[in-house]
Amino acid sequence: MIAESMRLQQFNVPSNDVHEQPNQEAKKIYNLLQAADEPLWEGCTLHTRISATAQMLNLKSETKMSNQVFDRMISIIKSFLPSSEKLPSNYYETKKLMKGLGLAYEKIDACSNNCMIYYRSQVNDMQYSICTFPRYKPKVGKGKLVPYKVLWYLPLTPRLQRIYMSSHTAEYMTWADSEAWKHFDRVHSDFAIDAINVCLGLCTDGFNPNRKSGISYSCWPVFITVYNLPPSMCMKIPYIFMSLLIPGQKSLTSNIDVFRRPLVDELNVLWKDGIKT
Repeated sequence: MIAESMRLQQFNVPSNDVHEQPNQEAKKIYNLLQAADEPLWEGCTLHTRISATAQMLNLKSETKMSNQVFDRMISIIKSFLPSSEKLPSNYYETKKLMKGLGLAYEKIDACSNNCMIYYRSQVNDMQYSICTFPRYKPKVGKGKLVPYKVLWYLPLTPRLQRIYMSSHTAEYMTWADSEAWKHFDRVHSDFAIDAINVCLGLCTDGFNPNRKSGISYSCWPVFITVYNLPPSMCMKIPYIFMSLLIPGQKSLTSNIDVFRRPLVDELNVLWKDGIKT
């Protein structure tokens, strides 16, 4: 396990001001949470607008449902519901509603030989200068260019900020009292001054999702654990964040650092500059 640390800077709140007003980004989240509490229709007690939408999107993902079939399914479901129903009308409106969560991801093309990722200064390169393996598969007709390999990157900062947006989780973000973190605090005394600075653990392991079919494949999810939370919370699924998903035919071995670059860059920003939350 690799330990990483970063800091989140607080607003300077006057001592006589108990409740700080949320910034514009936070207001968007609170509006979405308000929508989450809105019943699917007037008098409905089983589902809210958000919970119903999330379940339908989950079904679409699990069954590889096309957008057209999804739209058709929604129109049928809406015809069964009372006139006061608040279900989105189609897939576009569904994505627009869920996008308000602000938990976006980035897709970054990568070399199939695990040599590099097409990132920052190399974002427009078409092949790696050393292995010369092409970036894209041969184009078929007028179709889009398809990369050989894609890294999925889920930024960490907005996920950490969500913890501080709720009083139910923010109050627990001062734990981190293991011996390892006490030693870290002694070495980095400036970091230890603020009890809400965030201590993180990073871990990964590869697996073959197609093992039963005998297909050679290596998938590496990279997880981040928030050690500020007490043990009863920090190892629970809601507080373990997947930051990177690295797919490919070849095992990573020592090449994993190539793919960690976006995460390391983000951690450096959080450590050196901080993010107001």
